[in-house]
Amino acid sequence: MRLVVPRLAAWAAFAAAILVAGCSTTATQSHVTELRRAAPAPKILLMPLDVELMELDMGGVLEPKPEWTAAARGFIIEEVRAKKSRLGFRLEEFPEEFPGPPEEQELVDQLVKVHAAVGRAMRQNRKLGQELQSLGDKPLWSLGEEVRVLRSRTGADYALFVHVRDSYASDGRKLVMIAGAALRGVVMGGVQSGFVSLVDLQTGDIVWNNQLGRVTGDLRTREPAMETIRSLLKDFPA
Repeated sequence: MRLVVPRLAAWAAFAAAILVAGCSTTATQSHVTELRRAAPAPKILLMPLDVELMELDMGGVLEPKPEWTAAARGFIIEEVRAKKSRLGFRLEEFPEEFPGPPEEQELVDQLVKVHAAVGRAMRQNRKLGQELQSLGDKPLWSLGEEVRVLRSRTGADYALFVHVRDSYASDGRKLVMIAGAALRGVVMGGVQSGFVSLVDLQTGDIVWNNQLGRVTGDLRTREPAMETIRSLLKDFPA
């Protein structure tokens, strides 16, 4: 059983919507089906991963679990590298120690936060459980022209942003859930939600986005984690 009580009100609303719509929902929104190839192969910059895994305790409080988060990050990077091998794009992974000046590092941190906010807005502006409409001739969502700094520093054509939040009920919480079910009440457990975006570094436009929200899945161990990540990267443009 995996049903959620998140930290934030917006996440709680999202969890409730998932329960109404069903056990799982994914949606892809795309402006491109083929990446621009100015060079023999397009170059994608994998941005710092915005990922956090948590445990829901008996009282419904979420506790961050760094060891789970580290494992999930490793699995995500592994699958992105596998995508590179299969699709043939060039990949540059954002270094843990950014070589640029502090103001550029601050910009990167802000872009990751902006992506999280824009991704949530995209999620709220669609009907849960339905495919997103095409981005059309002109993408509707952007991170702004500030992303050009990344292009000038790395030579990348696109940046890939990943945002994931996942939570798991503790043993104590599972007992509360069982007791609630016996009393015909609803006591929530954990939700897996996330979104990924491909951003054109010439314009800042989001040219591909995929969203995932469900009450199943597990990013803590390799095999179930790979299933989740492949769902997140479904229909990635070649």
